Amino acid sequence: MAMADDLHSPSEVARRVEQVLEGAERAALEILREAQHRARAEDERLAGRAEAIRGELFELGHVAAGLASQVEAMRKQIEVVQREIEAASSAGSRAPQPPSPAARPAPPPLPDPIEDELEFAQDDEPVVTRTPARVDDLSPERLVAMQMAAARCSREEVEDHLRRRYGVADPAPILDELYGREAV
Repeated sequence: MAMADDLHSPSEVARRVEQVLEGAERAALEILREAQHRARAEDERLAGRAEAIRGELFELGHVAAGLASQVEAMRKQIEVVQREIEAASSAGSRAPQPPSPAARPAPPPLPDPIEDELEFAQDDEPVVTRTPARVDDLSPERLVAMQMAAARCSREEVEDHLRRRYGVADPAPILDELYGREAV
């Protein structure tokens, strides 16, 4: 029983209470440190997001200002047209009409197709310059080939497409204009 009395002695109880309190304080400090760490991480995340939102708002402000100036310009144009219509109506004439086709200037003539030209180098060797695509040849096959070449498709891809899709038996002339003559 002496042992049981030692467990309940005031000094033993005080020592145990002190241990429990120290453990509780350590646990509370650890919880506090973890909470502070999480709070800092969340603050950083939120600060980054806030900065991104500020950037987006700044860009949207520029877009809104541009739109507002466009709307203002359109409003002014509408006012001018309304005044012209009112002036024409009060003068008893009709609203302004677009110029007749006869009054419009004719478009400039299209250049003649250029044939292969021979140029002579310094050693009098003839050099053939490539013929540009004929202006009047705007067949779907040629237009598709031009578009595919502009999109950096290979000569073989364009040739295959022209044969399969358009049934072009000999696409070499089109391909030669776009990619240069193929070595034989």
